[in-house]
Amino acid sequence: MRLIGAGLFVFAGMLLMVVLLGSQKAPSWLVGFGIAIVMVALMVLALWLFNPKWSDPFGRRTAEEHRRVLEELGLLESTTFHATRASISFWRRRMAASCS
Repeated sequence: MRLIGAGLFVFAGMLLMVVLLGSQKAPSWLVGFGIAIVMVALMVLALWLFNPKWSDPFGRRTAEEHRRVLEELGLLESTTFHATRASISFWRRRMAASCS
């Protein structure tokens, strides 16, 4: 939902910008530059508005600090597993079974 909200926020802001600049008699290069600046500003504002306060969208924390915060909130879980690779004969039998 946050992603949809952020997208609609930027989209609505761009529509408003086009409506406001479309009624002005300004050179096209200035309108293009203005739209680009406003779009970047709206994206940064949406990133700040639509992310939870505990997240760090601008990368001000180190990875270790971020991991510690996630552990404190109970959002990080550690588990161990052992991965094994399937043998060649397994794949040959599987391919033979699917071809017949």
